[in-house]
Amino acid sequence: MSTRVSTITLMTALAVAALSACGGGEKDALGATTGSPSAPIGPGPVDPEAPPSSPSSPSSPSSPSTSATPITPVFRVVVVNDTSMLLTWPVDTNTTRYVITRNGVPIASPAVNISKGTFTDAGLIPSTAYTYTVQACNATSCSAVGTAPAKSTMTSALATAVTANGSDFYTKSILLDNVPDLPADIPTFAATPYNSFKGTTSKGNDAWSTKRQDIITWYNAIRFGDNTVWKEYTGTTPVFAELPKWEVGAYRMGILNKQWQTNALDFYNFARALFGAQWNYMSGYKTVAAQAAAMSNLNGGHGPSPVDAAAIGIGGPMFDAIAFARSTSNLMGGPVKTTNDYGAMTSFPMNSKLASIWSESESGRIAEMGHRSAFMYAPGRDIGIGGVSGYHTWMAYGGDPKANNGQLLGAVEQKAMFDRWPVGPMPAGGVQTWPSHGYFPFFMLRGNNQAWSTKLFGGTGANPTVTRPVKGERINLKMEYFVHTQDGDLTTLAAPVQTITLTAVVGDPKGGSGPDYANAEMIPSGGTGAQFQQGGGYYFTANGYSFPFEWRMPTGWYNEMAKDLASTNPAPRYHTVRATFMSDGNGFKVKNPFYMNPTVDAPLVIQTTFFDIQRQTGAN
Repeated sequence: MSTRVSTITLMTALAVAALSACGGGEKDALGATTGSPSAPIGPGPVDPEAPPSSPSSPSSPSSPSTSATPITPVFRVVVVNDTSMLLTWPVDTNTTRYVITRNGVPIASPAVNISKGTFTDAGLIPSTAYTYTVQACNATSCSAVGTAPAKSTMTSALATAVTANGSDFYTKSILLDNVPDLPADIPTFAATPYNSFKGTTSKGNDAWSTKRQDIITWYNAIRFGDNTVWKEYTGTTPVFAELPKWEVGAYRMGILNKQWQTNALDFYNFARALFGAQWNYMSGYKTVAAQAAAMSNLNGGHGPSPVDAAAIGIGGPMFDAIAFARSTSNLMGGPVKTTNDYGAMTSFPMNSKLASIWSESESGRIAEMGHRSAFMYAPGRDIGIGGVSGYHTWMAYGGDPKANNGQLLGAVEQKAMFDRWPVGPMPAGGVQTWPSHGYFPFFMLRGNNQAWSTKLFGGTGANPTVTRPVKGERINLKMEYFVHTQDGDLTTLAAPVQTITLTAVVGDPKGGSGPDYANAEMIPSGGTGAQFQQGGGYYFTANGYSFPFEWRMPTGWYNEMAKDLASTNPAPRYHTVRATFMSDGNGFKVKNPFYMNPTVDAPLVIQTTFFDIQRQTGAN
């Protein structure tokens, strides 16, 4: 179960949103394509005997009907071990009993779980083939007979190996040798980005904002990175210290080498610094779960089926670790490439993919970005990062080494390490946004005109940083675009090169308006003519789920930034977007001054200055 903490948002005290299974750059675990919208996850713990879903299954009335003929069971047979088979099928509420045959002989009074559509056939002979039929009946009629291909029970030796493999799917000593080292001064290290965000520079007026020079310093400190903007792991040492293996009864999850994991952790912490959250450490128990989840090749996204796992010989603590990580992680990928030569692999890029898992550009459902919400989980202490070719896992949630598979490494040791790391502070001032309030390296938009989203506001009760709007308030958002060659006191920027004003009504999904709005609150990008002012693509909603409000600049602005920052000019310009939120009620009023918001009761201003982190590193 993931750790969930209530946080103050602009609209409600919102429980931390669950994650979504969408990725960028390739198909995700649920088959969604690049850039597809995220959706919050709702299911609780996985039922170990849950049957597969079926579109032909009727909805569940309050009591079974016996007047209609039951649906013919479409069932599957799962080999459990050397003496058991599990039959599972979609539940039919018209059915009151089942007739099951084994090798043509009816099974007397089979102990069917009718509410789940399952039957376990035990006491079988090892290494023996069995054929089953299932017929559904009620008081008046029976369905046609359902059939399934024959299956054989395991050999006794394989059953023993599968059981043992559930608790032995990696080498503990190799894993612990390759987890990144802890810093000498944990509290100081962890608080570094938060203290920068909270503090001021020589400008004196930039409290509660990201600072350009600090961002550059942290970026340059990423270890074992190559010369690309993503600083992907580079080295001659094979990526895997222990190779993954896909063989029933002999699974190995694979262990990524220490330099690779250090590089991945540094880049993850660099990204967290971009919204002012404390840095994390990479824990052993999350590394086990994240890596097992990545290599498992199970369908089901955040809720993998234990039946599917059992069908390929995965169970015990190994499946527990997989389910733990799948339910609490950002996931990206599709079918695992099990035939790659992992022993020869010296390159395995994941940093650029990290910037994709919360990427949003063209989606109209940016109010439900579960990935970004999980990533911006300020109290987080530890992270687990796992991957194989085709599937990648960043385990952000979950925080109890004793309950959450810490026993695979020794719960006491893992909990002692976890307890040494401070809980991340919730910001006491300003706002947390992505892209950040302050400075933001343009490359982290990952080649897309991403939306802004605000996670939370500091301050609670009678002393908020910014007042929260209530349902029905009409918000005017004025976006201004500035292009400038010098840094400095950017609160004084004037004469924007472009301006656009949009409107949204809090809590009303159809309340948006703008100069050329279509589809309620979204303008398609890439069009021409008056319908697509400044390139279209702009967006504003105050009806968010994971985030209370989101907005996006016109595509024309983004394209201008991308063109300038990709030029050969050794000193590309700064590009600043200022968003001012003006309410017809009491919402979005500043109560405790911070960067860009020096005046109490003035409208909220969020400002992001994009820059080229690889070239614009001087004083200008």
